[in-house]
Amino acid sequence: MKNTVRWLLVIVAFWCLGVGGASEVQAATNYVTVTGTGSGADWANATSLTNALVISQSNDVIWLEQGTYTNTATFTIASNNVSLYGGFTNGMATLAERNWTSYPTLLDGKAQNIRVVTVSGANVLLDGLIITNSYGAAAGGITKTTAGALTLANCRVVNHVRTASSTQGVGAYFSNGSVLMTNCVISRNSATDHSVLGLGVYSKGASLLQVVDCVFSNQYGDGSGSRTATGVGLFFDQGQLQVFRSVFLNNAAGANNFYQGWGGGSAVYLGNNATFSAVFSNCVFRGNAGLGGSGQGAGAVAWVQLADNTKTAAFVNCTFAYNTNFNGNGGAFYVSSGTVELRNSLLWSNTVTASGTTGREVYMAGGTLRARYSGITGTTLPHVYVSSGSLTLSPVMT
Repeated sequence: MKNTVRWLLVIVAFWCLGVGGASEVQAATNYVTVTGTGSGADWANATSLTNALVISQSNDVIWLEQGTYTNTATFTIASNNVSLYGGFTNGMATLAERNWTSYPTLLDGKAQNIRVVTVSGANVLLDGLIITNSYGAAAGGITKTTAGALTLANCRVVNHVRTASSTQGVGAYFSNGSVLMTNCVISRNSATDHSVLGLGVYSKGASLLQVVDCVFSNQYGDGSGSRTATGVGLFFDQGQLQVFRSVFLNNAAGANNFYQGWGGGSAVYLGNNATFSAVFSNCVFRGNAGLGGSGQGAGAVAWVQLADNTKTAAFVNCTFAYNTNFNGNGGAFYVSSGTVELRNSLLWSNTVTASGTTGREVYMAGGTLRARYSGITGTTLPHVYVSSGSLTLSPVMT
């Protein structure tokens, strides 16, 4: 009996120290260069990005040497818990050594009709990458439609063009899971046809979108014909939105033919899904333009169209200045439905220019807007116009 017990203890110890330990796969660092053809085990044996994405397993890390990475199809990140870091030079040994500004790492669509990055894995991190230059593809920059978390840190999503109608999220498209964007630039994404929604970022169905220390700039939605160009910087229509310390600059919604189409919410469109909450804190909205058309434009900065007045979009410590609606109502806000809360915010020198338009700062077509401890250029016509809904200003500086 004693021998039997002794052998059982030996077997358990062997399993714990031997077989059991051997079954644990250690996370690997895969080294990638533009011309790599090796195993990826180190810089001397660097592999290609396409191969690194295939061989990477859960918790693996991919280090990318500076350079321009291209492909004839999308770069697909299918493994869970994988992190991609750009900004390395060949031979760097630590994350602390890299510099994504001095050593740019580009994932380049080469103006092809392809999506540059598709994320299907969960808990994926992209850090220090420039995702750029798709032409024609729907959601041509980066797309995430599966569950799990995605983090974009120190990334730029720039210079994507959609050439067909029914455009959603030319720079980035999110429709599932949660997304964190921190210290990112979303810029110069555009479309040349109608029905343009969210040229910078389109999010509908992500449970949580967090945007921290980001810039949305110089997106341009054509919106030609009789269709819409809406939420050109950021289109958000379901889930929870949190935007902190971010800038929306020089985004334009409208038509190349000035007398066609709509231009609405050039910086932000907040949509009408029943599952919704949004907060913007310490953000700046400047130089955004509603170019409008015969249908007129709805808000040079924000078009708020929530499901009902129980749904709230809050703007805290925000500045709205020098935004222009060239052919529609609402130089800053156009509120169709829902509740907008302004707290300790400034609406200043926004304007509408076309004959017959009004609401240089705010146009109320419905819903509720409550401004507290905020500054508005003026609280009566032509600065604030209430066609329908309710407006509460308590107290407000003019």
